[in-house]
Amino acid sequence: MLRSLFHPAGPIEESPAAEGDVDWVTGSFFMIRRACLDAVGPLDEERFFVYAEDIDWCYMAWKAGWKVRYWPGASIVHYGSSSASQVADKTFMLYRNELEFFRKHYPAPKVFLFYASLNIRMLASFLFQGWNWIRGKGAWADVAARWDRLWNLALLNPDRCGLK
Repeated sequence: MLRSLFHPAGPIEESPAAEGDVDWVTGSFFMIRRACLDAVGPLDEERFFVYAEDIDWCYMAWKAGWKVRYWPGASIVHYGSSSASQVADKTFMLYRNELEFFRKHYPAPKVFLFYASLNIRMLASFLFQGWNWIRGKGAWADVAARWDRLWNLALLNPDRCGLK
């Protein structure tokens, strides 16, 4: 198939999944009925600049009584990463928007548990990277990047510090 020949990562193994209901689909390719779009509305660009806006939209579609389905009869090639040039820290933006998803849809105790788990995970990553640096197996820039990520999320930095 042509897309296998020209894909940047090399040939793609073809293994189409069966049609069925799913929790969410990637926002790079939605096929939406007009009535569904009218009921759910557009993507929430106020809360989500990149990452998790598709999960949020599909969640709202489910809540509005619509199904989210995967259908293997249509496909696109998403070479993606067009927003990558604007994102300084992809991991931070992903975590920030996952937290924003929880803040939008869940009660405070669940949001706090998710927030705490993110911070614990990032603290572990920072400590692990620091240990690698001490042993001479890692770069200081990696330690500093993990500290910045942990600090910005721990303080719930309201600006878009994950962006360039």
